[in-house]
Amino acid sequence: MKASKIVVLLWAFLLVNSAMAARVAVVVKFPDQTQTRCVTVLQDADAYQALQDADLNAAWSYYGQSLGHGLCGISGTGCPSTNCYCNPNEYWNFYAKQNQGDPWTYSSVGFDGGSSCSDHYCAVDGGMLGFGYGAYGTQPPAYSFNDVCCSLPGDEAPCGTVTVPEIIQYISLWAQGRAGVNDVLALIHKWATG
Repeated sequence: MKASKIVVLLWAFLLVNSAMAARVAVVVKFPDQTQTRCVTVLQDADAYQALQDADLNAAWSYYGQSLGHGLCGISGTGCPSTNCYCNPNEYWNFYAKQNQGDPWTYSSVGFDGGSSCSDHYCAVDGGMLGFGYGAYGTQPPAYSFNDVCCSLPGDEAPCGTVTVPEIIQYISLWAQGRAGVNDVLALIHKWATG
C-alpha cells in the first residue's frame, strides 16, 4: 500500500515537471552568418535565461529590476558589457514568435525586467526568439520552430541521430524540472533502437 502511494506521488511529480518545460528555438543573425539553438527552459522563463541557456557567450548590462538586462553582444559581435551602447547605429534587435507560422515581431517588452510576462518575454513551448545585429529593423532569417528544434525533445541536429551526450544532457534537464520523463524515455528508446 505504501509503495503504491509513493509511485502515485512520483508519477504526479513527473507529470508536473513535464508540464513546466518549454522548448524554445533561438535564431541569431550575425553580420556574416546565422546560428540557431534549441533550448529547454522552464515554462515562462524569460529571454535572458533562454539566451543564456543557448550558450552563445552573451554580454549583458544590468539596469535594475524594472528594466532588467540589456543585450550588449553575442559571441564578440556588438559591444562589451562595460559600454553596452558603444555604437549608436547598430545593436541587437530582439524579435519573438509565439506560434508556428507567425512572422517575427519586434519585441515590445524586455528580456527580463519587471515582474510579469507583461513586462518581459516569457517562454512558451514552441516559441521562438530572434536576434539580428545591425540598424533598427534588422531581422533574423525566416526559420520555423521545426527548422531549429528536432521533433524529438532532447535530439539536436542532426535530427534523428541520438547520442549519449544528448541523453545525459536531457536527463540533467529532467532532474532540474526542465524536461519531461516521457521525453527522456523516448530519447533513450530512439538511441537504443537506432
